[in-house]
Amino acid sequence: MNKNDTNEVIESLKTFRQDLYDSFPGRADANMDLLDSLSANQTARSVVERSLSVEVVDSGYCHAKYLHETGGFANHVVIARSPNNRVFYRQPTPPTAPACGHPTWYGEPFRLADPATWGMPETCTVRMGQTKKGRALRIECRRWNSLLMRGTRACPMQHAPY
Repeated sequence: MNKNDTNEVIESLKTFRQDLYDSFPGRADANMDLLDSLSANQTARSVVERSLSVEVVDSGYCHAKYLHETGGFANHVVIARSPNNRVFYRQPTPPTAPACGHPTWYGEPFRLADPATWGMPETCTVRMGQTKKGRALRIECRRWNSLLMRGTRACPMQHAPY
């Protein structure tokens, strides 16, 4: 391919990209950013591997068996509501010296029912809103990283932090 042909292909792609941008009725910048990030994955063998799969489920799906089975996909995210009595665990502290016996899999407990065990969140976001009837809403989202949940022999969860 000579230089003129290469320039024509580049111009054709630029025109296609602009036409695609113009075809979005709203939020064109966000849609193009999403397309750019999906197309940046050079190791993907198909469109499915390039896309992000998000699954939002209720607390009935927040158990080790289900989460273990869906945890093997790099591009799959499960957002599950946890029961208020669920106990997660922090990462264990690494041993200072080589130890005999079984390795420690779980650290300090993180009890959803006991805010004293939570500690400081990694991030906290507060949004203010309003209902249709005018009542003020305050929505606070807090995130703690790398929490573990207990698994079973068939569904080990000690290497799958949230």
